[in-house]
Amino acid sequence: GGESWSTFNSPENETIEEIIADPYNPERIWIVKSGFTEGAKVYQSETGGQSWINISGTLPNISALSIIYQEGTNDGIYLGMTYGVYYRNGTMDDWIYFGQGLPNTEIRDLDIQYNSGKIRCATYGRGLFEADLYPIDEIQPDASFSAALKTVCLGDTVFFINESTGADTFLWNFGDGTLSNNYSPDHIYPEPGRYTVSLTATGDQLSGNMTRHSYIEINPYLPPVNIGEKDRDKGSVLYLNDDSFGMIFNVHFPSILLSVKVYTFVKGNRRFEVYDKNGTLVSKATVNLHSGENRVPLGFYLSPGTDYVLRVSGFAYLFYNSDGARYPYAKNDLLSITGNTAFSREKYYYFYDWEVQYMTCSDESLPVTGEAENVAADRIIIAPNPVWDQFTVTLMGFGLDEMVNIRIFTLEGILVYKAAINQERKITLPRSILPEAAGIYILEAGSPGNRYTKSIVTVN
Repeated sequence: GGESWSTFNSPENETIEEIIADPYNPERIWIVKSGFTEGAKVYQSETGGQSWINISGTLPNISALSIIYQEGTNDGIYLGMTYGVYYRNGTMDDWIYFGQGLPNTEIRDLDIQYNSGKIRCATYGRGLFEADLYPIDEIQPDASFSAALKTVCLGDTVFFINESTGADTFLWNFGDGTLSNNYSPDHIYPEPGRYTVSLTATGDQLSGNMTRHSYIEINPYLPPVNIGEKDRDKGSVLYLNDDSFGMIFNVHFPSILLSVKVYTFVKGNRRFEVYDKNGTLVSKATVNLHSGENRVPLGFYLSPGTDYVLRVSGFAYLFYNSDGARYPYAKNDLLSITGNTAFSREKYYYFYDWEVQYMTCSDESLPVTGEAENVAADRIIIAPNPVWDQFTVTLMGFGLDEMVNIRIFTLEGILVYKAAINQERKITLPRSILPEAAGIYILEAGSPGNRYTKSIVTVN
């Protein structure tokens, strides 16, 4: 420290009597000058001395000799001059006289006693004086927050929005033993349940707090479903060592293929693979199997798509059913096994009792699949479509006494809008309910007797 120095240009030519810096930001500097140049007493820099702002205002044309910055205020500054003390802060347009009761002599030094709330000044030949600090209205920080979504599925991210004022540091308590100092954090909760969230906002040594009890609700995923043939044909002992055969399936909703059941003829490792319709490998897992029945853990995430293939790489030596297959195998038509790569309608290869986890915790998030649109696309009229502003949905084919539920989903199955309509079969909606600037959504209209879907296209 002090081995090298750099210079900065000082405004005017008068003598610099004192220099101070903001204790929180060293780029902010104030200097005071002696001499009798009118209006050249106090200067402020926000750039570490590279440029200066004259804040002398209407100070008298006498020497400025000392200056001190009061911490915990809005730039409160005390200035000692040839006669008296002056004060200003960030809310004031000019200096005010603060030297009542002081003798007419130079104020050579200033010091703030924070514990007692006093300012002390040392004079030239007249002793030491003190007075109460300028009264500052303490601003209590206002802690406030919200969450983008308060109810989510286990594993989803909760995004918190900080709406506090008058604070510069923050402490979040998410209610699960986890803390954060981020301004607007996001958080993933480890377990289902309701969580109380609190935020402490601090500024200028004062704090405010907001606590929202049972504010965040984390719901578990819906129970897994099982799809496909349950077991191999007990009367068949057929097996194959050909890895070219597999099962073709479609995915209409984000899902996880948790496991499948296989029957092995020869124990050892098998590599299970999923390919998309373009032949690209999207998931793989190597599992050691014993002879006989095996429940194979996979954990393959599956995004919506058609013509996926599940197969085994290398020598399979797995049993299959040579006849009796009943394609398609489906559950809520959200994942459907549609055939096999041998294109043999009667055969069922290798993979039994698929355990599928849909990536949702609410039945309301499960849309019907796009196939229904081809059957009854004229039952829903959307105008205009593509959508760039507000749009009107007109429903056809529903009875006048039917309650019709409208839901709009993203292609990932995320619910973005829902409403119930009774008798009125036309509704006008704002573009703002569709969050993406440009994209495709699925509108579903359903009643106890009918259920239809139609695509909505949005443009910028």
